Amino acid sequence: MTITEALDVLARCGRGQDDAFHVLAGNDSQEVLPVTPEHVASVLMRFAAGEISQDDLEDWAMLLEARDEFDCGSVEDYLYALNNPELMGGISIQTVASMAELLQDQIAG
Repeated sequence: MTITEALDVLARCGRGQDDAFHVLAGNDSQEVLPVTPEHVASVLMRFAAGEISQDDLEDWAMLLEARDEFDCGSVEDYLYALNNPELMGGISIQTVASMAELLQDQIAG
C-alpha cells in the first residue's frame, strides 16, 4: 500500500485501516490528501446505514482533524461537529442525514 492509498483508506474510513496506519507510521512523507465533501458524505451514509458506530464516526473525525496529512479545509465544520457532538447537540441518524444532504448539495453545486 502506498502513502496515497493509505491516506485515502483513512479518509474514507475504509477497510484496511490497520495496514494504512502501519504505512503511515513508517514513513516521513510530506504528502497531504485533501478531504473532500465526497469523503465525508460517504462516511456519513455508512453511519446512517449502520455500517459504522458512533464511536467510529467520532474517532474518524478526530483522526482527520488531528493529522497533518489531511487537508480538511473544505469540510472542517462537519468534522468539528462530528468530533464534538456534545457541543453540537449530539449525533443522530437525523443530524447525520442532514449533514449528508448538505454535503450532497455542495457536491452537486
